[in-house]
Amino acid sequence: MALLGRLGVAETLEAHLVPRRREQLIGGAQRTFAADTLRPGDEVICLIGGRRLESGVPIETELKRETGYGGAGITTIELAVTRHTDGSVTARCA
Repeated sequence: MALLGRLGVAETLEAHLVPRRREQLIGGAQRTFAADTLRPGDEVICLIGGRRLESGVPIETELKRETGYGGAGITTIELAVTRHTDGSVTARCA
């Protein structure tokens, strides 16, 4: 690890080794997580209509990351995750 520190890559490597935090929502819920509850790359899980949607918390602030499921004759479901400039994260599962 000392060599990695001298090369300047120790912090980056440690950031990739930190386990992802996970938060879960159920269908129809919207929740705002306090700053430091979720970091960029952590995972938000939405359980709705027998489906499981997953999305990572984006690095960019105020940019909504959306994932969903839908199709002909199927009710569309969506998970939207936004990280705000104050560090809080809003997730909506609908």
